[in-house]
Amino acid sequence: MDLPGLALPLTGEMQTEGMRRAPAFRCRVPVWSLDAAAWTTKVFVEALRVTGTAEPVMITVSG
Repeated sequence: MDLPGLALPLTGEMQTEGMRRAPAFRCRVPVWSLDAAAWTTKVFVEALRVTGTAEPVMITVSG
């Protein structure tokens, strides 16, 4: 399977080589759930796609 933009394997690894500090975004929801985490990630990834971001981005989601 070809997954452009992903350097495999990703299991258990955090690939931060060459990354630099950038703006951070926070999102709050009334009830935190796996669905809320998935939705937030999807919206953020789509925003990155629309802006043409070409560099690697680290996304963390926690509740």
